[in-house]
Amino acid sequence: MRRIKDKDAQGAVIGTIMALMVVISFLAFFTESYLPAAMYDMESEHMFEVLGQFASIRQDVDNLILMENTNTVLYSPVRMGSGNMPAFSSPTGGYLIFKPTECVMNVMFRGEVETGGVEQEVDLSGEGKLTFEAPNRYYIKEKVIYEGTGILKAQSEGNVMHAPPRIHFNSYEGKVNVSIVLITFSGAPKTIAGYDVVGIQTKLHFINHFNYENATAPLNITVQSDYTASWEDYLSTELIGHGLVENTDWNRTHWTDSNGDDQLTFIVSNTALGKVDITTAVIGINIGSGTVTQG
Repeated sequence: MRRIKDKDAQGAVIGTIMALMVVISFLAFFTESYLPAAMYDMESEHMFEVLGQFASIRQDVDNLILMENTNTVLYSPVRMGSGNMPAFSSPTGGYLIFKPTECVMNVMFRGEVETGGVEQEVDLSGEGKLTFEAPNRYYIKEKVIYEGTGILKAQSEGNVMHAPPRIHFNSYEGKVNVSIVLITFSGAPKTIAGYDVVGIQTKLHFINHFNYENATAPLNITVQSDYTASWEDYLSTELIGHGLVENTDWNRTHWTDSNGDDQLTFIVSNTALGKVDITTAVIGINIGSGTVTQG
């Protein structure tokens, strides 16, 4: 009888070990294969969601400028964290960063005011940048940037202009008419880290329009940005697409200034220019708690 009991005990131990091996194998497969793939998809979906939310912020700003509405404060949400699998993984959080003095865009030009014919020198600027940074653990580490009226995506492999800036060229009677919107973001610099939804408030403080014709000097567009390669691709493609020839109708220079900032300048010959319309606006921004401050 004792031998039978010993054999039963041995069978129970072997069965338990086999069951544990099955469980361990399943957990190993789950944590090494399924979990990374699922988290990759969740982080990827989160970045697309943030990209859409930044597009909504830009749309809010565009609408405020279009309507010249200085009385309304608009609210836009940004979800900071990705999805996750409870008990197995935590969400990947993010950083929302507002820097009102970065990404400076400057426009210099001389021409006649469209109504009145008086010649004027133009030297106008805009600045400010809103960034979402995600230190993704499974998907590619990525940033979404709203600067200079454009929206960019940046990764370690490079950056791309996802939504083009409000700098438009339009061919007309052998020349190009140019429309430019320069936005200055005002408010206190701020960085927020976390996983929850963060609100962004925007308000139009000031707006001005400048309309010129009969250019008497070239149009200089200078951008100081961490992503000048994307700006260069966009502007050169626009100019070439409207029939302007590089080194004849326009040229470009790219350099690093004394502060180590990348600078890019496009110079469009006055002989290639038709009308030049420039809109400048000051947009108050606040992220998180608090209210938009007066610009």
